[in-house]
Amino acid sequence: VVRVRGMAAPDGKGESRQLGVGSGVVIVDEGIILTNLHVVLGAPRLVVVFDNGHESEADLVGSQPENDLAVIKARSIPDDLQPATMR
Repeated sequence: VVRVRGMAAPDGKGESRQLGVGSGVVIVDEGIILTNLHVVLGAPRLVVVFDNGHESEADLVGSQPENDLAVIKARSIPDDLQPATMR
């Protein structure tokens, strides 16, 4: 489980404000994460925080608005990343 933050573009001071926050589940060990669309929708910048504190920018890969789902991919991942077991 990861924390997903949708961030605004940096202001004149280089600071970004948080637009949305939620959780996500790593579903593929390459950093593919399933989260809610309302967390990332409209955010020009996405940040993922893993359970060990590793922080990474992420990109939106796909979405399913009718179910409020989004798939994002972290740009960097921890060495010991384990995806959730899906059945």
